[in-house]
Amino acid sequence: MLPIAEIYKAIHDIPYVIMRLPKDWPNYQIGSDIDILTTKPHELMLALTKAKQKYCEPDTYLAHETLDMGPECENLGHHHFDIINISGADEYIELRFDLYDKLPYDIDLSAEMFVASYRPVKCQVDGADFFAKMPYQAAEAILRLLEYQAHPHKKHHLEWLKENL
Repeated sequence: MLPIAEIYKAIHDIPYVIMRLPKDWPNYQIGSDIDILTTKPHELMLALTKAKQKYCEPDTYLAHETLDMGPECENLGHHHFDIINISGADEYIELRFDLYDKLPYDIDLSAEMFVASYRPVKCQVDGADFFAKMPYQAAEAILRLLEYQAHPHKKHHLEWLKENL
């Protein structure tokens, strides 16, 4: 099991917000991803790397970093930090952090406006407490509406909007 609380504690001082939370968060499903909007992607990547090295067993987990994903990488600002389980016969992504330093939508909204205004949320996973940075509900609603507009097949964002607004 990944030391999720320690990983989030390691990135606490870096500007970020967790976007579009999965329903089971702070727990996670194997292979799931966490979408994080940040104004300091390289610092966040470095902090995740250090946390992985400090808190994850080296013979169980390794990390894979990919910067500037996609064919339009100059504009996309999308990075992956994968924690890969190598303990068995088959390797698999245990958890992926999708890091964005730009919103992945064709709209003139800066990451800074979402990252600068966050609410600290106290969380607990596996008996360990930590704080995570979340957008306020109005900002989360904007992010989910944009995601649903861009990807109408992601109906869970529409459901979130119906349940929370």
